[in-house]
Formats: sequence, C-alpha cells, structure tokens
Amino acid sequence: MACFQKTIQSLHIGSIQPGSNILVTGPPGIGKTTLCRNLAAECLNTETGVVYVTLDAAPNSVRESVSAEINSKDLIDRITFVDCYSWMIGEIKGPNTLSHLSNLGDLSVKLFTALQEKGMQSTVIVDSVSTLFVYNGENEIVRFLQVNLARIKQLRCYGLWTVEEGIHGASFYNTLRHIMDVILELRFEESSTLERRLRVHTCKGSSHATQWFPFDILADGQLTVTA
Repeated sequence: MACFQKTIQSLHIGSIQPGSNILVTGPPGIGKTTLCRNLAAECLNTETGVVYVTLDAAPNSVRESVSAEINSKDLIDRITFVDCYSWMIGEIKGPNTLSHLSNLGDLSVKLFTALQEKGMQSTVIVDSVSTLFVYNGENEIVRFLQVNLARIKQLRCYGLWTVEEGIHGASFYNTLRHIMDVILELRFEESSTLERRLRVHTCKGSSHATQWFPFDILADGQLTVTA
C-alpha cells in the first residue's frame, strides 16, 4: 500500500493489501480526524486519488487542512469530496452533495460513482461512521458498510473508516471487528498529562506489532508515531 508506506513503517505493519478496509476507533479528541487528513495528504503526495466522505466537517475545511500538507497545490485536485455535511447548514451544492443523511442508498451511489472515476487503488476516507447513527438504525448502517466494503474490495481500493469509541452497542463494535481487515485503536493514557497511544489490533494477512505506541499531534497538524 504505497500511499500509506510512511504510516505502515512507523507501526511495523508488513503490508496492507489492495482491497483492504481499515477501521480507526478511539474517543473524541484523540486524533482520528487528524490521522484521516494526514493519510489523505500522504496519498495525494504519491499521486494517488482520494474520495473523502465528509460527515463532521465542511469539505472546504478538509481541503484547507490537507492542502497545507501536500507537496504541490495542484495535487489537491486529486481529491473528490462526497459532501454529507453541507445539507445540515442548508447548503446543497453539486452532484456529490447528499440531500439528507437518512438516504444511505444515495450515499452509496455517490460514493461508488466517485470511486469508479478515481480508479484502482484509490483511497476512500469516511469520517465518521458514528454520525450516521443520528439518522439511521444500526441494521441499516451495517448493511451500508457491508455493501461498500465489498465494493472497495472488488475495485481493489482502500477504505479508511473512523468510529467513535464508547457510544455504540457492543454488538456493533463486534460486527466491525469481524468485517474490517485492519483495526487501529487510539486511546488516552492519563499520568501527569493526557498522553496519546496507538496500536494495531488486527491486520489480516500480515504480521504487525501489537504493542501500544506513543503518538502526538504537532502544532502544524502532523501526527507523529514514536515506534
């Protein structure tokens, strides 16, 4: 997975195969969104296409953050947004803007269309699946995930999905662990300060380190892992 090579090396993961879906879990504020934006920039810097599904932030906010981390401003054109955020503030613009988050079928169509346009070994980033629970039931969300995980596998792309820790039922987390290929867990450790930790819980088909690694978010928005 060339577009994630820097991150893979820091976590001692052997390899992540095309078609893999990666779950990132952790509490609010731990750095899941920062990780998503860092990885989006890393993909763009290797001239890999990105489909970014915005659920908790406006596309312009994500674009500005990612633009600050890429080698050339022209690379930002390789990112396609599926906008699930703007309708909440009354702004529906363009064919990739969802009209309501309760319409998961429409979201699947827009996501699949954007992914087909990007081609093989592109990366889908969905931040965050947890937001879908405000407008949909668990069964509908699981079906949505199963359909789109399968499409990503079929197209030999990559999927990065974030989920908030501790706000869903145990059955949902167990289902995610079953259907995802790679699971990254983020947590806080409390000593004199709150310290961030990250580990690879699961990486199907590849060797990986299982210990908790310290990581930090720098002032410029870069996420760094101390391995």
